[in-house]
Amino acid sequence: MEDLNIVVIKNQYDRDYFENGIATKKSRYTNYRWLPELTIPLAYRTIKIAGIKDHETILDYGSAKGYLVYALRILDFEAYGCDISEYAISKTHEEVKDYNRLITNDNYLIPFEQTFDWIISKDVLEHISYEKIDYVLTHFTQKTKKCFIVIPLAEDKKYCISDYENDVTHIIRENALWWKEKFEHNGFEICSWSYDMSKIKESWKHYKKGNAYFILKNRFLLPDTKC
Repeated sequence: MEDLNIVVIKNQYDRDYFENGIATKKSRYTNYRWLPELTIPLAYRTIKIAGIKDHETILDYGSAKGYLVYALRILDFEAYGCDISEYAISKTHEEVKDYNRLITNDNYLIPFEQTFDWIISKDVLEHISYEKIDYVLTHFTQKTKKCFIVIPLAEDKKYCISDYENDVTHIIRENALWWKEKFEHNGFEICSWSYDMSKIKESWKHYKKGNAYFILKNRFLLPDTKC
């Protein structure tokens, strides 16, 4: 039987969260839809910044309706996705229905047997509880060689960008140092990181320390490999 708290968390990511988030005060989303003019350039810039190679496989952890998965596949990458939201997965873009799966367990484990060269996780890890985050990151070390992670940052338990407080599912509110230590504690080496969101989250780039991205290497799988 699922933990009641997990059921409640899963149920938060419903239709209102994605389609009427602002009106219902659940999220910052309204009419969450496929926008190729935005998502394909985002996928391309992510690949360039992370240094993902043509032959490498990618998992989008927290993929929602699979739009980034679709954009990556348009760019000829072998990409997959997974998400906790039954609603979002049910609305997966038709072109990637076979590659986007629902996370069905209580510990947010990846629902694919294979491992990946990369996990991309953009604006996702802050939704995981403080009690679960170590478990999830340790699980990542079992499933991927490298990660590209984007996270909104906070100081004194408040997000540096106040608009992030308008998503009721945001839980972890910490600064870049906290996240660096968390990644390192759970088996990753930080290859590089930056506050510069000019190519990833352009609408927030004027907030100097509102977000950060981290490029991570799995110390267990790639102990002697340079970043």
